[in-house]
Amino acid sequence: MDQMTVLEHLKFYARIRGVSDVEHNVNEVVRAVGLGLFSHRMAAKLSGGNKRKLSLGIALMGNPTVLLLDEPSSGMDAASKRVMWRTLASVVPGRSLVLTTHSMEEADALANRAGIMAKKMLALGTTDYLRRKHGNLYHVHAVHKQAPHTSEADMETIRNWVVTTLPGASIEQKTYHGQLRFSVPASSSPELQPASEAIDSISQPQSGSGIGKLFALLEANKQTLGFEYYSVSQTTLDQVFLAIVGKHHVEEDGE
Repeated sequence: MDQMTVLEHLKFYARIRGVSDVEHNVNEVVRAVGLGLFSHRMAAKLSGGNKRKLSLGIALMGNPTVLLLDEPSSGMDAASKRVMWRTLASVVPGRSLVLTTHSMEEADALANRAGIMAKKMLALGTTDYLRRKHGNLYHVHAVHKQAPHTSEADMETIRNWVVTTLPGASIEQKTYHGQLRFSVPASSSPELQPASEAIDSISQPQSGSGIGKLFALLEANKQTLGFEYYSVSQTTLDQVFLAIVGKHHVEEDGE
């Protein structure tokens, strides 16, 4: 099979699956998976990423209602991965797609429902549900205006403010030369300080949400605490995965 070209592979499987218009379907699949420049190349001469694309093309041939894919983007560069993700997203309507992956980014981009497994199924649900249940946090990364020469007294002031103002906040021990990272439970509702010009720039609907309140609170105290800049992000699926697997191990140790 390695001595067949990309086109020969696809035509072979198209005929096996009884595709009526072989030429048209093969050309469409080649275009969809981004193998146009390699359509006449032997499969043995393809890179690992392009072999993955060819495997996907073979799976798509015949327009199946169910696709089973095992790490479809493994070995691909970042740009090629996104091409494949767009292709998969475009073919999902009207069919079921089941894939295994070690990439939480891939699962986040493609999955309507995700299952996290380690010997057995540990968690199952939409990615938003898994975040809410196992990592319902906002993560803040703040950089002091005097970094990397920030004094320990200034950093201690920020730590004290976080502890007293944001109930349930968890602060990383290391400060990274004027940088501080901490997480805040998304369910907490910090009281906003008196409005400032900076807060006025935040839209009213956003300021009513949990993350909107957090942004407004940070912006209101930015000058007082000496922040040069800060960022707020939700829990990533990688962090959710680690939390779930870690919890599973704790339960096993207690058995």
